[in-house]
Amino acid sequence: MALRSFLAAFLVLGMVPLVAQRKSPPVPASGATTPESLLLESYQVGRNLIPAERAILLNLQVRVAAQHHLQSTHVWAQENFRLAQQLPMDWDRLAIEKNSLTALSYVNSRRAMELLRLMDLPVADDDGSFPEDIRSDSAEIIFGNYWRDTKHRGLPKIRTVAAFLGQTGQYPYLAIAPIITDISAGSSRPSEQLPENARSLLLDAYSSYSRGSKFGIEDAEFVEFLRKVHPILPTPLFRQGLEAAVERLLNGDATNRTIAYVANIYTDKGVATFHRKQQQILFDILPLVREVDPNWANQIVQQDPALGQGGGNSGKVVSSEGVFSADGSEQQSDGLEQSRAQAAGDLAQTNPGEALRLAQTITNPALRTVALANIANIVGKTTPGQAVDIEKAIGDTMPLIKDSEDRLQASAALARTAAAAGDTATFLAKVDKCFTLGEELFDEDLIAHPGRPTYDAPAYYVLRDLVQSGASIDPVTITSKVHQLRSFPLEAFLLEELAKELFDHQKPPDNTKPLKGE
Repeated sequence: MALRSFLAAFLVLGMVPLVAQRKSPPVPASGATTPESLLLESYQVGRNLIPAERAILLNLQVRVAAQHHLQSTHVWAQENFRLAQQLPMDWDRLAIEKNSLTALSYVNSRRAMELLRLMDLPVADDDGSFPEDIRSDSAEIIFGNYWRDTKHRGLPKIRTVAAFLGQTGQYPYLAIAPIITDISAGSSRPSEQLPENARSLLLDAYSSYSRGSKFGIEDAEFVEFLRKVHPILPTPLFRQGLEAAVERLLNGDATNRTIAYVANIYTDKGVATFHRKQQQILFDILPLVREVDPNWANQIVQQDPALGQGGGNSGKVVSSEGVFSADGSEQQSDGLEQSRAQAAGDLAQTNPGEALRLAQTITNPALRTVALANIANIVGKTTPGQAVDIEKAIGDTMPLIKDSEDRLQASAALARTAAAAGDTATFLAKVDKCFTLGEELFDEDLIAHPGRPTYDAPAYYVLRDLVQSGASIDPVTITSKVHQLRSFPLEAFLLEELAKELFDHQKPPDNTKPLKGE
């Protein structure tokens, strides 16, 4: 899995050596098994990992602790930040620092704001590019919690730290947007007037964007910022920001315009295919431009005719897929199909029939079963009979899959679909086979790729998804399977995932209220 895809799941990748795979003595159980006891067990087992891998596991553990208001949050978050600062200076270290501070902000937002300024400055990727400034990513949560605790008293600090991030990296647009909205909502001014504090923050963001930065994600985040503040902005102020974005996207930095990329946008008026991220972003905002000035939208399409594909985004977007990779490469094809498998699950929430048609366009049989399982997970909640039909379709596909890793992926997809269809017997049978095959493949992968981290092994992802599905079906069996694993790194990571799922089934995570002890 790609590095930044893993970060989106609150993980970062790094090629660091694993400790020996012999399992350490089990942690003694005390009392009944609970989500909190499983999380603590994961923490204890994880202490046997080397610092680089333990830091990432602790990232996951402290996230769960923060979301569920556990008193361990404060200690674990600061331990995680200190541990990160012992690692080599690279992107992984920055991401671990970022994740620890976002968790800390729920229990001590003032301390998190102080440490945010002490985070290491962004580092380039191996190719010299700067995809994103993850300090600005962390600010979205840290600023939100600090604003929750301080309101208007904290505005000077927020503006100062935001300016610092913009001067040393990328301005935190998405962290500032909800604060602007909140200030406006609490104002007694007429709706066509923006309160002065909100206006100052808005113009700070516009000014920072006009200066530009070296971060590839800035255009997308600025456009998303505009979307979020659009409902409360007077038209002239909104157009000012929109004009800045359009100018940059049409005529901006040639370096970012040449990064290999492909995206397909499926609309009710056709398909639009783009080979530059900037084109896709422009296509996405054409409805906003058209709302402000239809003639302006037409001029943009005339300047870049590719934007006229799919009706120039004048209809309804059905689904989309995109991947960064060289044109025509196997990586690109695989990436698009993985994206399509995810999109099928998302589409099933509103249009199950169209989602099934999209899944059938996936040529890789194993990925097609994943797409079908994603759909079944949605439709099974309302139409279990459709999930049964999908279960049969996956079962019919299984004989076509010969590769061991693909069979593991497809078997896990069948297990998840059986769970959605209420077929407990098939689910348990497939869980047993998946854990056996998964651990075998994990061990083989370790031999073939010495030093590969647990969270970078394909088998880990399959077993993790199985734990996610199984936690609500038969938590006792899933817990037993995790405890029976020989590899203590694998056990430690899956125990965290199991704890998270059990917590979420008891009570969804609450990221808005202060934590205990705050």
